[in-house]
Amino acid sequence: MKLEKPLLIFWDITNRCNLDCNFCMWNWDYAKNIREASRLKKEEILNEIKLIKPLKVVLTGGEPLLTQGIFHYIYDLKKEDIFVELTTNGTLLNDYTVSNLKDACVDKLQVSILGSTRELNNRIMGGEAFDLILTGLENLAKHGIRFKTKTTVTSENIDDIENLAVLLKDIGAESVNFSEFIPMGAAYLKSELTIPTSKLKYWKERLGQKFDKTVEFSSTTLDIKELGHPRKCSLGADNSYLAQILWDGNVIQCALSTVFPFSNSIFNSGLKKAWENLSQLKRFNPEIENKTCSACRYLKECNGGCRALAYINFNSIHNPDPRCPEKKQKSRKKVRI
Repeated sequence: MKLEKPLLIFWDITNRCNLDCNFCMWNWDYAKNIREASRLKKEEILNEIKLIKPLKVVLTGGEPLLTQGIFHYIYDLKKEDIFVELTTNGTLLNDYTVSNLKDACVDKLQVSILGSTRELNNRIMGGEAFDLILTGLENLAKHGIRFKTKTTVTSENIDDIENLAVLLKDIGAESVNFSEFIPMGAAYLKSELTIPTSKLKYWKERLGQKFDKTVEFSSTTLDIKELGHPRKCSLGADNSYLAQILWDGNVIQCALSTVFPFSNSIFNSGLKKAWENLSQLKRFNPEIENKTCSACRYLKECNGGCRALAYINFNSIHNPDPRCPEKKQKSRKKVRI
């Protein structure tokens, strides 16, 4: 039975960013033509969120600190007793900004950092970010704001993650999260970013031996290897508890679902109705009947895996997830990035 409202909302409040990460999830055709809502329209989104009162809202982007009125949005959500987290690339966390975040009563920040050295971090992020991020983290610690870090892991920085974990724990990060990149956005078809499974396994074990559970390493590749199959796609599922609001007001279930033609604007029906409409995404997640999967021993467990990745790689929602270890196929579809 579907929940009456989402418990968790990711609000991509802007698509603007002051950096150019070489794996950016939004840097491809599926997202480039999504126009950002006006400030007046963002107030409508804010009011809709306040009406349904989810347990938690994550303000993200783009870079949300580029958004005019961001402190106002945080403060208004906090007045409704909603847990508010903000994700940022960390370059704008000067003392003034952090002081305002403190006054707005933000609960927690997630800060991106991609390397333990200036050269490595800035090369991946596409800008002079490293020194600004470290200063920003120090400002958060000084003002007593809780923060965790997020590092997207590719072949470029995986051998640096232990050094980075030491640096971030010393600064005071509540948790340090390393996540294998997802082949979408600017990372789509960039095979050079792929990490050998043996190296993923080594670093997961290495971090587990050296650090406590506040240093986390997640890898879809290793999960699939352990299970023997991709996880079942939850697109349109009745047991979903989260919604994602894009910068134009369209409500989706996850970032990858932007690849499907699905119009679900909060401005047309309100957030509650848009939440109910997410069940319509089931049409992009049918029971798979492709002969490639029909005889597979894992069919009931995975139903072909992620439908969005199947669609962007094979131009069909009836093909298996390209990460499936049982059936390897070559991509037939090219997406401009």
